[in-house]
Amino acid sequence: MSFDIKKWLDQHVVPLLAGEPQALIHSELHRGDPPEEVLVFLQAKEPGTWPLLAKRILETSGFSFDYLREQAMVRVGDSIVNIFGGDGAPFFNKNGMALARFYKAIPEGDRHIGLILDVGGKYETPGLAADAVKHFFSLFEISPLQVCADHRPTFGG
Repeated sequence: MSFDIKKWLDQHVVPLLAGEPQALIHSELHRGDPPEEVLVFLQAKEPGTWPLLAKRILETSGFSFDYLREQAMVRVGDSIVNIFGGDGAPFFNKNGMALARFYKAIPEGDRHIGLILDVGGKYETPGLAADAVKHFFSLFEISPLQVCADHRPTFGG
């Protein structure tokens, strides 16, 4: 029986879209049947809501920051683009995106499929994206380093 990505996304990702603030699926990537991992790019539906969205998803049962992932390149049109690598903790970029990457192992029969969520929010300037990352950390009432430590992945589990 072949892996049904739509059914899997409906079961494991679509429920995350409905909470407040809402999210949209921007795109999805997977390889294999069944895949070892499914990468889903989520975007905050409403401008400026990324900090609350990222916190809501991080605090959903079983999610952690996705640290130490190998660099991955994909072809987009005529270009090769680095989609991620290294640290999944919240950051911002020169294009005005605030981003964080989360991971959860989803039981699937006698194995697990890794759900990688790349959660982003688009801002008009890099400065506003930087402010969004600061706001994300301010929502926790503990230091940013403690937030990252508290939500680190469990390796080998």
